[in-house]
Amino acid sequence: MADTKFLNHMGLDEDMVNDMKKAYAEVNPLGRIGRPIDVANLIAFLASENACYINGVDYVVDGGALYENWPSLE
Repeated sequence: MADTKFLNHMGLDEDMVNDMKKAYAEVNPLGRIGRPIDVANLIAFLASENACYINGVDYVVDGGALYENWPSLE
């Protein structure tokens, strides 16, 4: 989950969005939800000469949340 305009304008009320952000931040190993710069940093690296030999890979930019238990939003 990243704090973007999309997240904030998904048609959910503001309280629900804030509850989602808080819940995911609590289980994320970095203690926060993603920021647009987190994704931009990966894009900049992949577009650089340093990544010239990288191809065909899926990257997960989630601060390690994939390996944590996801919270219930109930």
